[in-house]
Amino acid sequence: MNVQLDGATRLFGIIGDPVAQVQSPAGLTRAMQARGCNAVLVPLHVAATDLADFLLGASLRGAS
Repeated sequence: MNVQLDGATRLFGIIGDPVAQVQSPAGLTRAMQARGCNAVLVPLHVAATDLADFLLGASLRGAS
């Protein structure tokens, strides 16, 4: 399945430190796209000390 990415794509993130081990973004992105949702879920490595600044500047539709 090709993932749709364009100016209307909604961005969701999984925030963690560490986050490299997270495997769910690919499957959840495929599931959202299969249901017609133009969205992606990406892992975001954000240290706890940077979380407040990150959230203030982030343009996410949702995060976990």
